[in-house]
Amino acid sequence: MRSILIAAIMLCAAPCLATEPTVTELMKDRAHRNAWDSVVPKRPLTKWWAHYSRTGWGVTEPVRTISIDGKAYRLGIVSEPRNILGSWIIVIFAQGGKQAWGLMSVDGGTTVRWLGNPSQTQRAALSAARR
Repeated sequence: MRSILIAAIMLCAAPCLATEPTVTELMKDRAHRNAWDSVVPKRPLTKWWAHYSRTGWGVTEPVRTISIDGKAYRLGIVSEPRNILGSWIIVIFAQGGKQAWGLMSVDGGTTVRWLGNPSQTQRAALSAARR
């Protein structure tokens, strides 16, 4: 959760420093959007999630490239603006946006849901980003 808080603090500086897109910006790319849509629940689990899916209204940071099992993935975090620590999603995309997996808070962060059936090593990477 600390990385989510740091992301919110860095949000002010991120536009000046960012060379990587945010998750919201990646959603403008058809491949990333299709991968995203394939893993997120068709029926949103929270009001904020439904609103974000329609509008892109959320706190994001530039995605970063990580390595899992020798493959490069793009990892990004999106949080509800008024509830950064309790309402969030962490997503990883395969290169080119071909596939996505995620970890999402469902009820204030006490319950999480895996999205896209991530492997054990993908789950470890998603969980590590949560800290």
